[in-house]
Amino acid sequence: MSSIASDRLSVESSTNRLNLVVSADFQRGYPEGAQNMRQLIFSRNMGFTEEVVFPFGGFVKPMVEFDGSRKHNSLADVQEFIIRNREYDTSVDIEVKVLERAGAMAELHQMEMLDQPRRQVNDMLRQARDNFLRLVFLLIKNGSTSLLGVTFDGEPLFSPTHSTVVDTPGTQSNIVVGTGETVSDIDNGITAVITRLSEFVWEEDNQSPDEGLTMLNEFENVDDILKKIVFVIPQELSGNFSRLSKSGLLNNSTGVNTNLNYIIKPLSQNGGDANDWHAFLLDEEDKKPFYRQIEKEVTPDFPTSQDESVREKNIMSWGSKSREVVCPSAWWKAIKVTNT
Repeated sequence: MSSIASDRLSVESSTNRLNLVVSADFQRGYPEGAQNMRQLIFSRNMGFTEEVVFPFGGFVKPMVEFDGSRKHNSLADVQEFIIRNREYDTSVDIEVKVLERAGAMAELHQMEMLDQPRRQVNDMLRQARDNFLRLVFLLIKNGSTSLLGVTFDGEPLFSPTHSTVVDTPGTQSNIVVGTGETVSDIDNGITAVITRLSEFVWEEDNQSPDEGLTMLNEFENVDDILKKIVFVIPQELSGNFSRLSKSGLLNNSTGVNTNLNYIIKPLSQNGGDANDWHAFLLDEEDKKPFYRQIEKEVTPDFPTSQDESVREKNIMSWGSKSREVVCPSAWWKAIKVTNT
């Protein structure tokens, strides 16, 4: 057999073997990354479409006393909210000579030679699978700007001017000014967060105050609501959050159990603030702080020895693609606490 033919067999042997084990790894699944972040997201697969238009005409009005005519909830005057999918792509390139050398080894040692490429490809696919969690983190970190998207009222996720009626700037703020970073300050901040969550409303035009007012968050007591809040905090505040969580009391007097559910993220990196933290109310399954719209799930692609990149550049490329988008959603379930 010629040297060229032998080389081709070596490349094909190691490539096919690597494809086989990587495909099995992908189908089996990887350890869950940032599992707690997933609970902040409402996901929906919308099929092969570039964008989805959502009509929004306000919230359903509460039941009122019958006065001889039925009060109708109508979507006659709606605001269109368009969510466009985005395409994501990544790859790992491995030199052909690495695969040739692995292919030339005895079967026992071939997988040892392929172990490093296998780890690289698996890491790429794992990051691709968790890309939507990375996008959520960026939305939290940059949530006071419209850089990565806005909610249905045209405002960033965290804004002092969220609406009370359709398509009209409002005065509802989901940004709370804290008093500092000590345990006592965080304690007071949590109390302020719960108070603010209870204040968000939606007003209907041409209705009396009592009939047209919808409470966006309803809960019976502080203990009940605290169990449904997830805090996303910077590393710098993790010690004080831990101390407060172990203290047993909220605000030192209410008797509310402060077994806090918090997630530590690198919010202070790259210009972030080490003093700010976030609270997300997760009490309704279909009303989450973030919305993930999926057109095409993460799909890996595997190379062959006949690919153009092999002939032109002596490399083989393992890749992954997806089409989806993550955007801010229910702003009234999210609070940012700022500390100067």
